[in-house]
Amino acid sequence: MTPSLAPIILAVVALFGLVTTLGLVPILIRKAHDYQLICTPGGHSNHQHPTPLLGGLAVYIPFAVTFAVFYLLAQAEVMSLAGITGRQAVSLFLATSWIMVLGTIDDKVSLGWKKKVLGEVLGVVILVLGGHTIHNATIPLIGHVEFGWLGIPLLGLAVLAITNAINLIDGVDGLAGGVCFFAAVVSAVIGFCKADYLTATLGMVVAGSLLGFLRYNFPPASIFLGDGGSLMLGFLLGTLATSSAALSPGQRSGTFVMVLAPFLPFGIALLDVGLAILRRSISGRNIFSPDKEHLHHFLMEKIGRPRAVVLMLYGFSLLLSAMTLTLVLAPASPFFTGFMVTAGLVILVVLTILVRRYTLDRLPAMLRARQNNHHPGPGAPPGQPGGRHSKR
Repeated sequence: MTPSLAPIILAVVALFGLVTTLGLVPILIRKAHDYQLICTPGGHSNHQHPTPLLGGLAVYIPFAVTFAVFYLLAQAEVMSLAGITGRQAVSLFLATSWIMVLGTIDDKVSLGWKKKVLGEVLGVVILVLGGHTIHNATIPLIGHVEFGWLGIPLLGLAVLAITNAINLIDGVDGLAGGVCFFAAVVSAVIGFCKADYLTATLGMVVAGSLLGFLRYNFPPASIFLGDGGSLMLGFLLGTLATSSAALSPGQRSGTFVMVLAPFLPFGIALLDVGLAILRRSISGRNIFSPDKEHLHHFLMEKIGRPRAVVLMLYGFSLLLSAMTLTLVLAPASPFFTGFMVTAGLVILVVLTILVRRYTLDRLPAMLRARQNNHHPGPGAPPGQPGGRHSKR
């Protein structure tokens, strides 16, 4: 892929993802009903009607086809894998495919958090066996650090955090798909600018596919990503953002960007994970236990309109994505410095107000739940949430 042809090829790839997903979704809606891969109302669910869960497959299929074509062309020396070895590329595909299978199984039979986490760890092991790691980073007040063997567990923690963050925010129609769309675009743009064409190509096909998927998933949704889709997208995009096998992070040495930039596009999802851990710890519950107290649930309660909530969170994701591109690609200048400072202050102020309102509103209930867990009523097992698990 030559630099002059790259924009055209990437546009074609994005269009392929868009058109293929638009065509696949109606088929997968029927198949989901045939195989009973349906999210039913009730329990922790917010929706009113049985809704298919195979949306992630409509994004995975264009990704798999695009990867296969790119890899075959790379083997024929028509395309270049740049700094990525064939082993690393194949392990990325295999691990992502396994996570898609794992999530789909969970959609069908509800594996439980222990089995699901073990499955995710297996996906990380596939990455590591393929040569993925985090080699180094520039850390504030410390400087350049070579991680050595520690890069492997650091990669695992980063990928697992992003994977489960995307899975957790898939609780309002269109939210997880939109956040992943912005993250995919960021990966594609940085990959293109760094001549990392595999990352750019995969980012563009995922972005195009998600745009087509959101046609059916934007409130009110007629299909969901399901665990298969949300876990797969978080795993794939998290790996592209953090693995040293990808050139796309491309952070400038001597800055804190190497620590911050890969996580910015997932900022909303990671904030929700932090609040969930804090909330469940205060309540005395298992941090993996499901509830309807996520940030998006809180916003739904206060605003009451799903589209308004989703668009507001899209705005945050867009701003965080712009900050990522500025940190990684923009030259040092007063304009870009001013943008980063202004954007950072806006996000800090809004999130401080939001988290403060959320905490004040939820804290009494958290403390009551903690007391109830320590003093359960007759016949009530302590700390046991009822009902079948459902993020929604």
